[in-house]
Amino acid sequence: MLIPVRAWSRFLFGHPPRPEPAYGRVWDIGEERGDDFLARGVPERGFFPQSLRFLPRSGPDGYKLARRMYGRSLGGRGYVLLLHAAESACREFPSELFLDRDLVWHGQHLGLQGHVAVADLVLEGPRLYTTARFSDIVQRISRRREHKTRIERVFRGWDRMLLNGILHFALRHDVREIWFPTPDLALENTDPARSPGRMLFDRLYGSHIAPWNPRRRGRAWVVDVGPIADSLVEPSLRTDRIDLAGTVCIVHDTERGDGHRDVDPAFATRADMTAQAFLDTMLSIEAGRGVATNYAVVGRFLEEVREEIESGGHSLLFHSFDHRIGGDQPGECRRIDYRLPGYRPPRSRLTRWHADRHLAHHNYEYLVSSASSLGFVEPIISGGLAKIPVLMDDHPLHTGARRFDAWWPELLTRVRSTPFVTFGLHDCYADRWLEHYGEMLDTLRGERTLRGLDDVSNLLWRTAGV
Repeated sequence: MLIPVRAWSRFLFGHPPRPEPAYGRVWDIGEERGDDFLARGVPERGFFPQSLRFLPRSGPDGYKLARRMYGRSLGGRGYVLLLHAAESACREFPSELFLDRDLVWHGQHLGLQGHVAVADLVLEGPRLYTTARFSDIVQRISRRREHKTRIERVFRGWDRMLLNGILHFALRHDVREIWFPTPDLALENTDPARSPGRMLFDRLYGSHIAPWNPRRRGRAWVVDVGPIADSLVEPSLRTDRIDLAGTVCIVHDTERGDGHRDVDPAFATRADMTAQAFLDTMLSIEAGRGVATNYAVVGRFLEEVREEIESGGHSLLFHSFDHRIGGDQPGECRRIDYRLPGYRPPRSRLTRWHADRHLAHHNYEYLVSSASSLGFVEPIISGGLAKIPVLMDDHPLHTGARRFDAWWPELLTRVRSTPFVTFGLHDCYADRWLEHYGEMLDTLRGERTLRGLDDVSNLLWRTAGV
């Protein structure tokens, strides 16, 4: 999904061309529909007003689960159903609860309040395969015990709401059969470290499916859509307006000397010695101005710098595992952290390990690379990923091709003449620009909106709802 631009609009007047706002689809079920659910057998207090979004990407572990459960590869047919409670159902809870990283472990909230539950879907012709259905906030609320009783009571019907959303999706896509894992199959494909308990799986993948009269097919349930079509509580469509015009993203490639060990070992050694002091100074300048940016960190030393970066509210993404070009670097990074949603290849060199399918397999939601490597200059949704181009970086300062007094005006011209700009800065080149960094930030945030890449990715995905 490309963000359209009014070509040359305002350009002649010294302002950047402004992208047209993008619109994503959202499906709402309001408070007035509670009786409809009650009439269809949903227990009293099992309903809450809600919004449903269907995004064309694999849900958490969607590729892996589809193959393990059904022997199916997602291809381009993976979808994730995101369920958010309406504002009226969330007012009694603190707003940060729904964005709490430890509580909402899978991070599928899109930056929106009220995120409750997720379902993974695979559409294959007349069949819809479902894999995991889960609610982080309900299933992990014991970590915030002061809210446990109320969260469990208000959102007790989360799975019934997901099932209604799945039926809605199936009817809109002319699906004839919906496949569900049996409790045994679902339990076998759940992380054993979670120890969720058999009773939960019997309820989600057994008794909740039973009213649809499923038939057994191997180790799965199969539900015929035709006989249950009348049980749908149909949501109403609205559009979600997203405008990214005037956005600037700063991404710090945090790599120490790793990017130069093979080409300039002496420089790499110096970079190892100075990188931490440069990082500290960057973070201090940003903190003094209340600015949050983005840090693309080499995975092998992520844990050494993570706390100080995250404490400043910055977005973290991977910049490979050890800055090598070859090998499954995205997969190696997942041994360090399983949840960071973004990936930036070293030197913006895209290899087969950065293919859409491979990154999605490892649960990456967005890719950041040079505009020349991606082939476009505006952020898009493509192949199940948000893709964000980097228009320029500070490498010319390192090589001497540009002095700062020429490079900075060039960057500022880009910012002022382009509606969306991401540019890169390296910790190892910071001596070329760091003394000017505070002034750079003051100028940029005086004219544009500085955003985190996580936020940009969430906004892009909100435009992708189908």
